[in-house]
Amino acid sequence: MNIVTNKKSVWPIVWLILSWPPVDDISSIGLQSNTGNLAREKCLHFARVSEIYDGDTVTLDVHLWLDSWLVGIKVRLARIQAPEITGREKPQGLESKVFLQEFIKDRQIYVSAGQKFKDKYGRYLFEMFVAGDTGMVNVSDVMLKSGKARVYGN
Repeated sequence: MNIVTNKKSVWPIVWLILSWPPVDDISSIGLQSNTGNLAREKCLHFARVSEIYDGDTVTLDVHLWLDSWLVGIKVRLARIQAPEITGREKPQGLESKVFLQEFIKDRQIYVSAGQKFKDKYGRYLFEMFVAGDTGMVNVSDVMLKSGKARVYGN
């Protein structure tokens, strides 16, 4: 079963699903947390990136449970603002996009809903994580530390 819809009435149900952790113990996939259960802390869901628009906006397919996926949702990475890929910021914007593409290439991706559900353009705000050698790596934090994005609002 795939969930593919733009009907607004379905999104509260999807939000509830995304808020409920699908995994009780993620140690089997090498992910660590301070309390021993990062899935419960962050409500992580496996995701596939189908398109990268720029350094802070991607299109995702999100695994909800069993064989159900939320397909083709436009997501903004929470907390960051990357340069635009048009206008005077275009060179930095393209550099940011390429950096994000290379950073997440061939890595397991997990997402959790951000504290705020949507931005002013209707994009869902998600925290994105990749499985690293020492645990989960927050993609927004990497973009900030690399200088490819700034804190949203600054």
